[in-house]
Amino acid sequence: MITLKKVKQVIFPLLLCAIILPIVFLSRHNSILLDNRFRNRCEPVKWKYRSSFRAYPGNIFRWNLTDLFLREIPSPDCCLQCIVIILIISAPENIEKRNAIRDTWCLQHSYYQDVIGRKWQCVFLIGQARNSVFMARVKREMRQHRDILLGSYRDTYRNLTLKVFHGFYWADAQCKPDFVLKTDDDCFVNTKLLYLMLSNYTVQKSDLYVGNVYLNVAKRVVVRNSESKWALKRTDYEERYYPAYASGMGYIISGDVLSSIIELSRYYRPLPNEDAFVGILVHHLGVKPVKSQRFSFIASGWTVCNYLYLIVIHNITATLQRTLQNKTSLAPNLCKGNTMVTTWS
Repeated sequence: MITLKKVKQVIFPLLLCAIILPIVFLSRHNSILLDNRFRNRCEPVKWKYRSSFRAYPGNIFRWNLTDLFLREIPSPDCCLQCIVIILIISAPENIEKRNAIRDTWCLQHSYYQDVIGRKWQCVFLIGQARNSVFMARVKREMRQHRDILLGSYRDTYRNLTLKVFHGFYWADAQCKPDFVLKTDDDCFVNTKLLYLMLSNYTVQKSDLYVGNVYLNVAKRVVVRNSESKWALKRTDYEERYYPAYASGMGYIISGDVLSSIIELSRYYRPLPNEDAFVGILVHHLGVKPVKSQRFSFIASGWTVCNYLYLIVIHNITATLQRTLQNKTSLAPNLCKGNTMVTTWS
């Protein structure tokens, strides 16, 4: 005979499970959502890679690039007439470097000029600083110059990939440029030569990924030392070497490659080594990197005539930017016997 007591013993556990299981499921689901929105907006979310950097199955593990934006702060106006957009990695405290660049190789593109007169556009990529004084200065710069894309993530070296893909996504979604040049605020860019090169009809317009490419295997070793800022665990990336990739001090990608790596990147947790991560994605696309000596790590020893050839020079101080800009202006008149080479070699 079934008593009321036995009924309670059976039904109550079932009701308890019916209440608890949905709570556990929602808790786990919300945890995934928080990860997708870069919990604490600090270091990259801690997803594990599949073997040898394979894509995740399905869409659940996609990272949402729109979460890199601050919705309450407007993005820079887009230069729709420009052939190339220059994305410049900068830190909140590097005000002197940004002003030096604005006064030299990005001067032509003041937002107070007629839009039709622009040929390229410079945008500084900056993340969140812990120092409120620096952040207040950055926001004043944004209002004055309108050339800063401010992200939701912490401005740390290990978040560099978030910063770069924030810029990539903005450029691709808003501007649709023919080319993007990614560089750093300690570099000099010969913008006039860059424009002449990219507007020349003989220059490759699609499937382009060019820079100072590491072809030597020894320079592409994946660092495992946990004390290094470039360190990666085997659980993050199993291969011993990265595929050939261009140094982050400066590389150019065409608009079609830009769109493709943005879409492909959604399936992978972002590696902290930005330039290697871009190289991996480009490799998966089957695009061959082009090595060019026009992108140089050497900051000194160049003649004036070399500035008919060099596009990006690394390790340049703010005070040296004006000197190099003057040399690019002098070169066409002092080196009249030289003709512009329209190849990357």
